[in-house]
Amino acid sequence: MGPNPSILGRLLLGTGLSILLMVLMGIVIVYFSIRNSFIEQIDVDLKSTANLMVSELETQGGNVYHEWLLDIEDDPTRALDDLAQAWDVRTGQSVKSPALGPRELPRFHGELNQPVFLDATIGGDQSVRAIGILVNAVPKDRVIEVPDYEIPQFVFVLAASTRQKDNALRNLRQTLILVGLGTFVLCGVAIFGVINQSLVPLKDLSDRLDAREDNQLGRPIVISHNFPMELRGLVEGYNHLLERIEGVRKRERDFSYHAAHELRTPLSGIKMVTELALTRERSSKDYQNRFQKVDTIADGMKTTVSRLMQFARLQGGNEVLVLDRIDLHELLDTAWKELSQKTKDHKLSAKWKLNSEHFIQENDAELLRILVSNLIDNAASYAEEGSAIKIGTFDEKKHLILTISNAIPEKLEEDRERFFEPFYRADKVRTHGEGHTGIGLSLCKEIALTIGAIINIAPTDEKTFEAQVSIPFSDL
Repeated sequence: MGPNPSILGRLLLGTGLSILLMVLMGIVIVYFSIRNSFIEQIDVDLKSTANLMVSELETQGGNVYHEWLLDIEDDPTRALDDLAQAWDVRTGQSVKSPALGPRELPRFHGELNQPVFLDATIGGDQSVRAIGILVNAVPKDRVIEVPDYEIPQFVFVLAASTRQKDNALRNLRQTLILVGLGTFVLCGVAIFGVINQSLVPLKDLSDRLDAREDNQLGRPIVISHNFPMELRGLVEGYNHLLERIEGVRKRERDFSYHAAHELRTPLSGIKMVTELALTRERSSKDYQNRFQKVDTIADGMKTTVSRLMQFARLQGGNEVLVLDRIDLHELLDTAWKELSQKTKDHKLSAKWKLNSEHFIQENDAELLRILVSNLIDNAASYAEEGSAIKIGTFDEKKHLILTISNAIPEKLEEDRERFFEPFYRADKVRTHGEGHTGIGLSLCKEIALTIGAIINIAPTDEKTFEAQVSIPFSDL
């Protein structure tokens, strides 16, 4: 098979070889069954005739009489056809039937009175089936007892021509070969038609997929009730894949829409501030205040664009880890101090419970810093005013577990997994946080996947939001 094997070609090759093997086996079985039947029939006839003939090999008064040879010579037909020969074991002399002429039969035998069969060629061109028997000459005078060592022993061989059998087997071989070839060709044509017809639904499915427009890629494939059962799993797999593709495309569309929305809002703010500044002459202080607002809005846009770029880079798998020795507890402390103004404004405090003994990690310092900063910033932005943010670490099953939780003003009734969707800020609890793009937790999830960690929203009570990160121990 080539680099792009055909299903039709494979099925035809496989079934063709199977049919050929079965046909050959059938030919061999039939041929050898009939051949053995022929041989068995010849052997039965030879044994029956040989037993009669050796009974006519007699002795009287020390002389040996070959009555079987006299019977052959007296019958013109047998004189021309019968092939028999006897050897005196003691003297080695032999007598043979007239039909042998100058030819000799092979001399062979088994145990006394045990016949042995042999295929042989005599005269250089005549194939025969022969029986050889070692026998004692039968005494004619039964009254006088003769010692065994004085009884003459003879090797008697009787043969029959196998010309008719050979011709019949030759014709049988030709017939079987012709029948086998015909069977192979007819079965091959029939199987080709059946396989080709069975593959029509697969070709139809391929054509339907190929003919789809770009706006139809996510639509499921509809099949009829008589669609082949073996292909239904393939179609179900395609539908599942198409559903996932459509989900990815929808997320991409939503991402683009929300990204544009997040950038449009600050741009509108800048536009409004500059238009108001240009409506009339203003004092330098007024201009300074307005430019300060523009600068603040631009900083927010810079943060948004930076996070979008980080998110896109992580999703695309383009981030290369730069491993370094990191003190996670020190990193948490630094991130908390960087948000001192926000925590002060919201009257928030921190409750530390750092119990991990593996807080020294070998990891990407920048990614881990972004992860920790985003989680603490998210907690500070949405925590109930005057509450405490709990930051803890502990070890569990060769993982460092980092938990950051905050109290929220209202019940948390949403699907926790949706918090990791980009720009997801649909609930009232989370929309009061100002200055957030809704991409922070999504970015945290991508970072966690990149560094081999797992992040989820822990199932706590309904008025607590807790992010939990499981980081495998590094071998330091």
